Order: sequence, then structure tokens, then C-alpha cells
Amino acid sequence: RGEYVMFYDLDDLLLPNALSTIAARLDEAPVDVLVFSYCEIDAATGRRTVLRFAPQTLRSNEEIRGAYVPELCGMRFNNGFMWNKVYRRLFLEEHGLQAEPLRIQQDEVFNLGVYPRAQSMRVVDDVLLDYFIYSKGNNRSRHIPDRLEIYRTVHRKFLATCRDWGVGGEAFRLYVERRFADSVMEYVRCNVLEGHVAGRGEQTRMMQ
Repeated sequence: RGEYVMFYDLDDLLLPNALSTIAARLDEAPVDVLVFSYCEIDAATGRRTVLRFAPQTLRSNEEIRGAYVPELCGMRFNNGFMWNKVYRRLFLEEHGLQAEPLRIQQDEVFNLGVYPRAQSMRVVDDVLLDYFIYSKGNNRSRHIPDRLEIYRTVHRKFLATCRDWGVGGEAFRLYVERRFADSVMEYVRCNVLEGHVAGRGEQTRMMQ
């Protein structure tokens, strides 16, 4: 029922001033999407890497489209995460934007629906969340039966966004294809080489 919606992963940590800072930034400049900076933490080593983004305010979808490939895309910045963003609730409702029931990468598919529709976006350099990376025990390494189909869904969504929104170019197309190739190798590692798959059915699907 609030004016804005924020999604939070339970294995991360919002900093104490996060919500008050977000509210202040939205009071300064109400937008469809607010993006904030964060700190990436390797859970095994404790190594901290601050991802602090250059502040900017984009006031039209044309400006967002122009910034998408050089600045807003890529896992380390924006495209793949919902938890470092705050979305205007009426904007989501107007466009019927909801997270799809995917075990992994639902954030990325969601945001590929958000960017082509948002009419305003603000990026702030406030570091408001600790994002923990785990090498084991989560979906990065776990066997997921439909992992390959999820990767195909993300790939198709990227291609549709490039086509319908008019972004990209050859370099971006190669980025999308490289992402998909890396995903297929991740599928092979998690679902095939780890010995989780019995029988030929899923290996046959991988080769198709």
C-alpha cells in the first residue's frame, strides 16, 4: 500500500540509515526507479568491495535507454538486481510488472521489463546495503532441474528487449550471447558434472 516498493534478500544486510536515506532521496526527486550503491562482501574471505555509482537523474525513457548499455547494464551495476532499487508502486501496477516464478535470475527478467517502461530514474552514490556472495550452499551451486530453461528465458528476454526497445549494437549483442554461453557452462557444471543428473533426459535437452 505504500508509495514505493523495495525488495529485500534475507541473506543481505540493510545498513541502519538505509530507509531514511532512501525516503530523503525520493522526497528530493520522485522517480519511477531509484538505484542505490552497495558493498559486495565475499562471505568466505570477508573481502569488501564498494560499488559506488556516479549520481545521475534520468528524466525520460529516452535518457534511460541512452544510459542503459554504457552505464545501467551488467551484473555489477543494475540490470540483475532488485534489492538495490526502489520502485514506484503505481508504476509497477500500471504496467503489470511482477516477479516471475523463477528459481534464479528472476531479478534480471523483472528489470528487463522495468527499464523499457520507466520514465524517470535516479542513481545515488549512497552505500546502503551489504551484499553477501556465497560460493556454496545457495542457487549458485545447487542443482535446479529447470536451470537451462531459465537461462533460455533470460536470453530470450534480453534479445526481445534489444529488438523492441532499440538498444544494443554489435558489442551489446556479443555481450548477451557471451552471457548465455557462460550460463550454459554453469548449467553443465551444476546439473551434469556434479553428478546430480541421472539418465539421459536432461543431458539430451542440454544438447538440443
